[in-house]
Amino acid sequence: MTYGLSWISVFDLKKQQKMNNINIRIPTHLGAIQMTNAEFVKGSWGRVTFSQEINEFSNKLLLSVINEDSSISKITVFNDPLDAMKLNFILGENSSDYVSVMTPGLVDHEKALIDSGIIRIKMDTTQDTSNITLLQPNSKYVLNIQDDDIIPLKVVFSSLVESSSNSFDLLDDTTLISFKTELESPLAINIYPDQNWKPRTEYVLKLDRRSLVPIYGKSMKDSLTSIKFKTSDYQGFGSLKINSIGERSDDFIAKLTKFEKEQTVFRTLVNSKGAFNMERLPEGDYSLMFFQDIDKNGKYTPGNISPYRPSEWFYNYPDTVKIRANWELELDTIIMDNTF
Repeated sequence: MTYGLSWISVFDLKKQQKMNNINIRIPTHLGAIQMTNAEFVKGSWGRVTFSQEINEFSNKLLLSVINEDSSISKITVFNDPLDAMKLNFILGENSSDYVSVMTPGLVDHEKALIDSGIIRIKMDTTQDTSNITLLQPNSKYVLNIQDDDIIPLKVVFSSLVESSSNSFDLLDDTTLISFKTELESPLAINIYPDQNWKPRTEYVLKLDRRSLVPIYGKSMKDSLTSIKFKTSDYQGFGSLKINSIGERSDDFIAKLTKFEKEQTVFRTLVNSKGAFNMERLPEGDYSLMFFQDIDKNGKYTPGNISPYRPSEWFYNYPDTVKIRANWELELDTIIMDNTF
């Protein structure tokens, strides 16, 4: 059940009395992240799925694979390049037919961020005879680029591979582009051109199956695979300056959220004079929220029923904040019309 609470602990209502316009935010989810599924994909390669995005915590989360004799297998854990709710693992040694994937969870300041969990799964003993495929880029892929930073092209495969810089050719029309590669994980290789990408340009990525070695299964079906992809226009950036929202305590935070499917969020502390400045914001339309970060976790806390804890105070700025490239948006005094 998802719910939100008011920051006011007690409402005093007399008989037949009602109260309107109570400020409550309903979060998209409540409680700690949970491990919901585990499976072997191929051979000793497994995957764990969580109830929410896990990338933020993956470096701190302990994941173990326990054999039937209670011994613990050595594993390599890495993020999934396309799904932030998944973690991949590779067993470094032989294991029993059945293993248990276990996490003790993750706690921060007595608050559970990730619940402990254990899932028993069967090892995959079938021989993989399928061909590896390219998941990203594809013919509809657009690489979002910046003029002052080289954004890598992330090449994602359907199965684990061994890195080889000789696997790729990168072309602008018919001109070969020099580049460097970086193995992000056994599923993804990043390509960095020596010179920055051109905006609104079609590139061709060629892959030679002879120099691409999959860990499981067969190499790519075609001896030479060519994929066309495009670059965007250069990303524009602007800034937001607010001169005053009144004097505030040192735990006051401004949160800017971009209106898009995959929301981009920016947060900053508001100084004691009620002013702040956000730099290098991608152009676009945003919502603006202020809240008092009482628990000092950098995020809005909607409250808890048991044990009871009211929500943190918040205020939603009523207008859309429009950030434009190479422009500083300045808002003077914001009058907050709810009780602090």
